[in-house]
Amino acid sequence: GYGTFLADHASRLATQRFGVMVPDAFHPFYARICRGLEDGARRHGYTTLTAALGTGSMHERAVRAAEFADVCLRERVIGVFLQPLQFLERAEEFNRSLVAGFEANGIPVVLLDSDYVSPPLRTRHDLVGIDNTNAGYMLARHLIEAGARRIAYFSRARSAPTSLLRANGAGLAVSEAGLKWGRENIVFCDPNDARAVKRVFSGKSRPDAVVPQTALMPLLAAAIWNSVWSV
Repeated sequence: GYGTFLADHASRLATQRFGVMVPDAFHPFYARICRGLEDGARRHGYTTLTAALGTGSMHERAVRAAEFADVCLRERVIGVFLQPLQFLERAEEFNRSLVAGFEANGIPVVLLDSDYVSPPLRTRHDLVGIDNTNAGYMLARHLIEAGARRIAYFSRARSAPTSLLRANGAGLAVSEAGLKWGRENIVFCDPNDARAVKRVFSGKSRPDAVVPQTALMPLLAAAIWNSVWSV
């Protein structure tokens, strides 16, 4: 019966899948992550089931994420790679609910890029990401070495905990350099809000350098150029 056992095992392995949930699987950054997960799974005889959360509002994506979680349960995936959703009014509660549903069905979860609780807290789940505190530190230190003396950290409201970690790292570099760093240096702002951006850059104490949340860089650069400085 060993031959039959091996055949059954190979067949079962080929049908086992991992669930993959990221905010936008077609965005170049996330597409590379999904491709890497798919290639890694295939090398070991598994497949992936990737969420199609679309490019709508974060509320719409959250609805689709909940629907995809149900699909994962029906398809009996053997594990889920999840980048916690952000920019939601109750993001931690939503992500905790998603994860709880997987745990209740014995499905392990690996978090991508960020945890869903605010630092310094951490959940018990494995997390694949970078050292965000050090990243913020290095960015700010580079600006200081280039001559910046008034640095602001820009982030959207309700961003992932990674954004707070980068802000902490930037603050550490600024403080080490003997420069001023306080709550006013951390700006929660929608880069599409020209008035809000202009308020930050008005007056004599306006920042002379910015460390932005990565996704804000193109929008923020355009907002500063169009709304603050004249050519």
